[in-house]
Amino acid sequence: MTTDLRIISGKFKKTKIEVVPGITPTLGRVRKSIFDILYSYYNIFRNVLDGFAGSGALGLEAISIGCDTATFVEIEKTRIITLINNIRRIAKVEHNYIYKMPLTLQNNENQYHIIHKNLFDTNNSDHIYQYDLVLLDPPFNLSINYICDFMHNNNILNKNGCCIVIHRKCGTNDTFFQPSEYFNVLLVRDIGPATVHLIHYQTT
Repeated sequence: MTTDLRIISGKFKKTKIEVVPGITPTLGRVRKSIFDILYSYYNIFRNVLDGFAGSGALGLEAISIGCDTATFVEIEKTRIITLINNIRRIAKVEHNYIYKMPLTLQNNENQYHIIHKNLFDTNNSDHIYQYDLVLLDPPFNLSINYICDFMHNNNILNKNGCCIVIHRKCGTNDTFFQPSEYFNVLLVRDIGPATVHLIHYQTT
């Protein structure tokens, strides 16, 4: 049995997103608040990384409001099948069902890259590019500094790119951010059951 979410805004607005039970998708009001926050600080994003993709709700929302290219990283194979089906149905992308990873789907407007791996597995040879925007809604809370170190050491963000990290409220202090040479936390906001961090990459 599956449940459905919907794209909140943009060209795919109100389109259903299939979600596999067993994961907690990013709620619609959280996604709406995230992109409202982003566009109060930035004008445009060309490419986006959805680092814990699941059903692809965050990356598809970004494409819906104007990103050109989205990369979805997901470790669970069953979730990848749902992700691919969502992209095919929402973006009307044709595909022959031969799911060889990494996989690229595209239509006349956008490209969708799908990578089957743990985001933090640097030994995996599947290529992750540089992005204007990184969206992370992990199923477990991660240290903000750990995420920042990973992005800097692996050249994940373009110059002056940004990252959204969503944490589920669980009473841990691991989400607190220590001052960084390369990153600046622009905003921390509680939205329903989540805490959202907007982090700016400030390379020279």
